[in-house]
Amino acid sequence: MASAPTLQVQKCAINATQAEILVQIDLNDWLTPPATLQLGLAAVIQTKTRTRLHYALKHVDDKPDFHHRDNQTLLISWDQP
Repeated sequence: MASAPTLQVQKCAINATQAEILVQIDLNDWLTPPATLQLGLAAVIQTKTRTRLHYALKHVDDKPDFHHRDNQTLLISWDQP
């Protein structure tokens, strides 16, 4: 298998109440269509008071576990390069 796909941050805008981050992922050398990608989107945010907040599309247990396969709930079908 090829090395991990390249990630490029295209946009990052943060204010007091929201963050918008646009990421481009080059999958052309990594996958051959047709393919279904399984995505687990998550973030750990540390506040000014050093409190850590855990966000994800889904947490299947009481404690956050970003490596748990059941938390990766977003499926993306990729038919053409």
